[in-house]
Order: sequence, then C-alpha cells, then structure tokens
Amino acid sequence: MKTKKVILYIIIVFAFCFSCKDQDKNAQLEPAIRLAGSNHVELERVLNHYKSDSLKRRAAVFLIKNMPYHSYLDGEDLDKAYRLYQSCSGRKKDEISSIVDSCTNADGAFVMDKLQRKYDIQTIGSALLVHHIDETFRAWHEYPWGKNVSFEELCEYVLPYRLGDEVPTKWRTSIMEEWKPFTDSISHTSNAEDPFYVSCQVFKVLSDRIANFTLHIPPTPHPGPNIVKWNVGACREKADIVQYVFRALCLPCAADFIISGDYNTGHTWNSIKDKNGQTWWVDLGSGEMRPSYKYLDVKGKAFRSTFSKNENTGRLYFDVTADYAGKQLMRKLTVGASEVHGIFKNGEQYALCIPMRTSWVAVDWATAQGGKLCYGDFKAGTVACICKKEEAKMLPCSLPFRTELESDHQRLRPFAICGKNETVTLLSKFPPIDEPYLERMVGGVFEGSNTATFSHADTLAVIEDVPNRLVNIIKSRNHNMKYRYIRYRGAKDSHCNTSEIAFYEFATDTIPLAGEIIGYPEPTGDEPSRDYRRALDGDPYTSFDCESPSDGWVGLDLGKPMNINKVAYTPRNRDNFIRKGDLYELLWWDKYHWRSAGKKEATTDEISFIVPEGALLYLRDLTRGEQERVFEYQSGRQIWW
Repeated sequence: MKTKKVILYIIIVFAFCFSCKDQDKNAQLEPAIRLAGSNHVELERVLNHYKSDSLKRRAAVFLIKNMPYHSYLDGEDLDKAYRLYQSCSGRKKDEISSIVDSCTNADGAFVMDKLQRKYDIQTIGSALLVHHIDETFRAWHEYPWGKNVSFEELCEYVLPYRLGDEVPTKWRTSIMEEWKPFTDSISHTSNAEDPFYVSCQVFKVLSDRIANFTLHIPPTPHPGPNIVKWNVGACREKADIVQYVFRALCLPCAADFIISGDYNTGHTWNSIKDKNGQTWWVDLGSGEMRPSYKYLDVKGKAFRSTFSKNENTGRLYFDVTADYAGKQLMRKLTVGASEVHGIFKNGEQYALCIPMRTSWVAVDWATAQGGKLCYGDFKAGTVACICKKEEAKMLPCSLPFRTELESDHQRLRPFAICGKNETVTLLSKFPPIDEPYLERMVGGVFEGSNTATFSHADTLAVIEDVPNRLVNIIKSRNHNMKYRYIRYRGAKDSHCNTSEIAFYEFATDTIPLAGEIIGYPEPTGDEPSRDYRRALDGDPYTSFDCESPSDGWVGLDLGKPMNINKVAYTPRNRDNFIRKGDLYELLWWDKYHWRSAGKKEATTDEISFIVPEGALLYLRDLTRGEQERVFEYQSGRQIWW
C-alpha cells in the first residue's frame, strides 16, 4: 500500500511538472499569437501539424515565440537591389563600380525608403515554417554529424528561416541538393560524426570559390539565399553565404560582429565551435579560420547575433567579448567618476563608448551607483569614453581613457592634458593595419655592379625594418665604389613590391640619378600597371608587383660607373602616409570635445603641429581619403588606438 502511494505521488508530481511546462509554453506563445492578428490561423496550423511530434513542436514554438522580433523589407524596388548583386556576380573587382553605375542608370537608383516593412508574425504562412522545420530535422537525422548537434544548438544556429531582414523563402532543399555529392562523400569518412571537422571541409570549398569583395554596391536589405550563387558583396554578404550553406547542412554557425573597429565601421564574420567548446573565427573574405582569441580586429566588445531575444537586454544578440579578448579580457569593467574625471548622477544610465572617426559609439550601458559604473566584459587596449545619450547624440561625460591590464588588474588612464605644448611630427593618418605590403620590404637589397647580369654585385643597402613613412632613406655601404648597374632586388616571397626607388650620387643630392630602366621579368603587356617600370615612374602610388614571388628586381643602367652615396625607397602602399600637396587638419581632445590645432598643406612626407602634451589626437586629410584613426604622440611616435 505504501509503495502504491509513492508511485501515485510521483505520477502526480510528473503530471504537475508537465502541466507547468505546457502552461509555460502557452504563456510564451500567447503574446506572439495575439500579435499575429489574422495570421494566427497559420501559426496554429503549424502547432497542430506537429501535435504528435513533441520535438518538432518544440522547434515550432521556438520559431513562433521569437517571430515578433523579426521583420523584412519588401516592394518592387527590391528587384533593383537583386539585379545589382546578380550583375556583379562573377565579374572582376575593378569592373564592379562601373557595373553598379550602369545598373543605376538603367533602373534608377535603389532607394531603401521605398520599401515597405512587413512583420514575420503577421505574414509568414504555415508552409514556410513547416518546410524549414522538416528540412532541418531531415538534415539533423540523415547527416552523421547531426548526432553531435544538440537540440539547443539546432534551434538557435541551424533552424532559423532567416539571417537578417531578407524576404523569407524556402531555401534549404536546393542547397542540400547542390551539396549532395559533398555530403555523400564526407559521410563515409572517419571524422563524419564531428560537426567541426565537416565545417572545416565545407569552408575550404567555399573559400576556393573566392567570393568577390566589394563596397560599391549601395546599402540594401540582406539579399537572401541567392547570395550563395551570386557570391559577391561586403562582409555581411560573405557571412550570409557561410550561414546559408552551413545551416542547410546542419552545421551550427553564427554571425558575430563589432559595432566599430580599427576601420571606423562595423564588421561581421562567422563563428563555429569545436567539440571542446572553443570558438573559431571564420572569415570567408580572407579564407581564414583560427581560434577566436587570435582574431585581433575586435575593439572593446564583440557580439553574436541570435534568432531568439536576449532576455537580459531585449536584443537579438549577446556579448561574446570573452571569446575574443584572450589575455586582454577585462571582466566586469568598472569605471569610477574620479578615475576618468567624469560626472555621473546616481540612477542615470551612461554608455560606454569607443571611437568611430571623431564620434563616440555605444557598446554597453550601465546605471550609475555610488559614483561608479559597472559594465560587462571588455577587451583592453581600446580607447573609451563615458557618454550620455541626449536627442540621439552621445555627449561625453568623462575624459577619453586608455583601457589597460596590468597583472590582471584593470587600469584606466585618462587623456589628461598637462598644460605644456609640444610639437608633433606626423607620418600617417591611419595605422599600418591596412598596409599588408610594408613587411614585404624587409630583407630587400640594393645592389651595385659593373656587369649587366649582376653576376658580381656588391650590397649597397639592406632594408632591415618595416618602413613607417612614405620616403625612406638609407646610406650606402659602398659609397666610395663606382657602379654602372644598380638595382633593388626584392626579398623572398615579396613579389618585389615597391612603389618607388631612387639612387643618389651624393648625400646632399635631392635629384636622383637617371638612366635606362632595367629589370626582371620583362613586361608582357598583360598588366602594364604592375611591371617593374612602375618603381621608377616618379609616382609613389603605383607599384611593381612581380608575378613571381621571389625573382623580381628593378634598377638602372647609368651608362657609366658612378658613386652611390644613398638610396631611397617608397613601399607599396594604400595612400595613408602623409601626401605632399594635401591639406591636413589636426584635432586634439579638450575635456568634452575636439579642438583644431590648425590646417596645413604638406610639403614633404611629414607634417608638424603644436598641440597640448598628452592629448588624444586625430589627423584629417581634407583633400582625399577616408581612413583615419585616433592616436597619441609619445617619444616622437604615433601610438594608434
């Protein structure tokens, strides 16, 4: 009798628990069903369709309860956007700008404001939801790696029918069919049950297709699953390509992003996890995969997009800074008012901001308590500022401050002006992160010879350091010797990348020696803009780019032996060094705003200004270009932030 009572008690408890769970599910669904309006019939049809399959019904509940937070843009003008992507597909990078212009002239400009916003909860029918649920579960059960994908991973990073604000469609079946030869083949390998291994192999195939990166296509909504075949666009489109393919193949994949970085703009990439839980950064643009903590572009904070709403913030993303910060992780960044010369009112919200050009953009929020603000995780090595939002503007409430870690202890050092002025001599307006060719100069050799084949050559100079300016001068080691033939020979694997070289007879000379231009390989006419003659055309913004990684060289036949006292070179570059003839303005930060230190035209490859010592600085090129970044000046050098 006692045993029967225990069993009855257990049954009642379990029944109560399941009843609570059903009530909880209904409570989650009720707001969505109410918002659906007349479309509630379609949503209820989905729930009834899966009433005998509890797992698929849970998947349906996941989608439906989160549908109120998603919408898309639709309208006739959307076809113009699609034609832009389709027309640029498969074209050379340098053709895309003119193709976009041609499409715009033919169709008229694409205008986002002409599109109508539609809401998923009110428009998406049962057929589309059933398609995505059924095809997701088919992939989950059929592919060997599916057994190591959890239901939670499936719902958040495989199941969702959309990635952003694209028009929802049925896209899974076509991608699964296209990849069937691949999935059939890899399913018989020894690692077929490892989603991470399969993800790596899929990514290799996608990388070999070389998606064409361009910023010339104007802003549009997400282009949808056709982007997989169009294979063109910016970082957002490349991340979409990876997600569509991965998710169709039941490989969990997320889109991670930053709000602002070194390039003063947001950036999106993909992430996956291995069986040990390690996050991996996946970037189709570069074709690279690496552990997330080795990804260096994150400034301040990183986030991961989700289909479900973050219950703590109400947003469709969550903070993944800890995945990317590595040893620079500042756990729970705490900012004291006195520490950063700030004024914080208890109970009021303040934004933690990082720089975007001369503005500040919010990456986190906190409420002031006791003169302090407690934020979430933050990556050290970034300049930050506390701001208050007023009328859509971020108004600084503190001095900008450096974020640093010393023996695992956070240190905030404000840019406090000490009262003295200093002269700063500047060489660039942007850090060398966007100059991949500078390092190729290291190991390059300048040589002199009296034989045309350079069979007997003397070393005049060797480039030992990465250049940090446009024009770099080295004294010749053999200035007392005379040579008829002189050349620059690129380092191994450098493609002999150089924009300009020059040779001078005397140390005080300002006009370089002239002669017959010689080099290797001989110009073919295929790419005259990159042959060795570019290194002696007097233009520091053209360059020699040898097809062979290690055999290229360029030089002069002087006609007779001459002394070489010094050599000069300009690295292949992206025009961020100081440019002679351009007008520049230097800004410095004064308490809560920028001040100008004046405007000057550059007369050489450096420019000087007088500013308060210790100030945060920002150099603007008023003549051309967009790439600029905040910095400070220490010991005669620009320190970039």
